[in-house]
Amino acid sequence: MHNEQLMGIRREEEMEMSDDDMEDVPDSKDSEDSEALKEENDSLRCQLDAYRNEVELLKQEQGKNQPVRSEEDSTHSQQLSFLQQALQGMQKQLLKMRDELKQREVELEKTLQDKQQLKSQVQNLKEGLQKLQSTHTMK
Repeated sequence: MHNEQLMGIRREEEMEMSDDDMEDVPDSKDSEDSEALKEENDSLRCQLDAYRNEVELLKQEQGKNQPVRSEEDSTHSQQLSFLQQALQGMQKQLLKMRDELKQREVELEKTLQDKQQLKSQVQNLKEGLQKLQSTHTMK
């Protein structure tokens, strides 16, 4: 906006300083005033050019800074994506390990039941053997 305002001022100055106006300047007492006005006008034009250059530099810096930000944003989004993928992989691995743990718990429970059954069978066999021996000794 500031740049547009400066451009508008310069256009107005150029319109005011037409060739006809330059020829109408009288060579009299006012020539000193005219010379001072010309110097002031030149000074203002130099200031205006300096402001324009400054605006251009600011635009260039802003243009340079934005890609850096977008590169940083791109890097951050890539890192975020990588971390999300890693987290999803870990979640899948946790779910798989949990399923394996449940399966092993079921197997352990079955093994414990089998062990208990075997113990009771062994106990029954011992009792049966003792009965058999006691009946055999009685005969």
